[in-house]
Amino acid sequence: MTSVRYMYPNGAKVPTQAQMEKDFSKVHAVVSMSEDASTVDIVHNMIFEPDAPPEVLQVPVVQITAQSGGPALQYPVVTQKDENTVTISKQAGPGTQAVYDVWISRHAEAKPWKTGAAGEEVEG
Repeated sequence: MTSVRYMYPNGAKVPTQAQMEKDFSKVHAVVSMSEDASTVDIVHNMIFEPDAPPEVLQVPVVQITAQSGGPALQYPVVTQKDENTVTISKQAGPGTQAVYDVWISRHAEAKPWKTGAAGEEVEG
């Protein structure tokens, strides 16, 4: 079993794309994962452009701190699922239960990037 408890910026609710585009640049959540859980998705709604070149920094910065866990707790693996979601993965099994404090943010130097109507890539 897994749970994601959002803390910021919208209290217990998933932040909206409009909020993340105009008002906020970070999401804070507390993630609980039982021994038999191996993945959990966290929706941040920051609308990252996964097709943008690396130099525009359109990737989430994810900071994870284990708050508690079993004796076999391991550091999780983070992947970008899509432009609005990251996936946290850990090994399932005895003693691997965990509670993680997770912050997701935009890179301080990120540049806007959008794909044009004809499929061409345009900055800003």
